[in-house]
Amino acid sequence: MSDTLAVKIRPYEAGDEAMLVHSWLESYHDVPTVAWAPRGTWLRIAHDRIEAALADPKSTVLVACNPESPSQIFGWLCGEGYCLHYVYVKLTYRGLGIARGLVEEWMRDAPRKSVVVSHWAGICEDIKSLECVYRPGEWWTKRQLVLAKARHAKARYPHAKAQ
Repeated sequence: MSDTLAVKIRPYEAGDEAMLVHSWLESYHDVPTVAWAPRGTWLRIAHDRIEAALADPKSTVLVACNPESPSQIFGWLCGEGYCLHYVYVKLTYRGLGIARGLVEEWMRDAPRKSVVVSHWAGICEDIKSLECVYRPGEWWTKRQLVLAKARHAKARYPHAKAQ
């Protein structure tokens, strides 16, 4: 990572959720694969799905932050198994190797030469040693849809009893 910026990579914490959800929704809506969707539709569909991905125990969510102030987030990564869902770095900190550091940390315990990518990001083109296979459908697995629907129902009907 950067020679001039101290960066700590840590696991995701509940207090990170608002920043991660907001940055994922805002930054990904502008890419060509979803820019055609009306903004309201994108926000409504993706919001619950993103929250479910962050809450899923099978997901790995890593946060790059200031070591002196861990709540100052520079960027983050969300992946599951061999699927890299998304990598985001704040504009101010791009080009400093933060995304690369997040991907390398994610891959440390399970080295691989290729990954499935559910949301194409610039880092996929930057890491030449990693073959990225774009499969947007990986984001909409049945399990994740069930989690998103349950989370949405709980939020809309907090007093309803589970069946």
